[in-house]
Amino acid sequence: MAEHGESGKPRNIAQILHTDAATARKKASGNRFHLDYWKQCVAKVGESYSVQIYFKKKRVRFPLLTGDKDDAARRALAIFRDIERDGWEAALEEHKPEANPKANAVFPSTVGGLIAAAVSLSSRAASPR
Repeated sequence: MAEHGESGKPRNIAQILHTDAATARKKASGNRFHLDYWKQCVAKVGESYSVQIYFKKKRVRFPLLTGDKDDAARRALAIFRDIERDGWEAALEEHKPEANPKANAVFPSTVGGLIAAAVSLSSRAASPR
């Protein structure tokens, strides 16, 4: 039996497929655990995609390091799951280590700071001269 539109006329297969796809997108649009949601969120920046994630009043952009939109959506979903499960700090450490101030503290910005850090990390005891 043919499906009918609002006017009562039978719909062709293209109309049915278009409507079904639109319905699926609409259902996924609010579900952050659905891959289609993240396909809408990723944006191409240069050669690869990135995603901006907003969760618990914090917004961060993550580079996804891929030029494939489906792979980018999967990576974005994985990052979001990590944020929700482990919190922002753990997720940033895992997926965006350059944004972690603790990681940057190991690399001082001056030569004197570099020498002091090397001395503090050295396992060799200072020898008297």
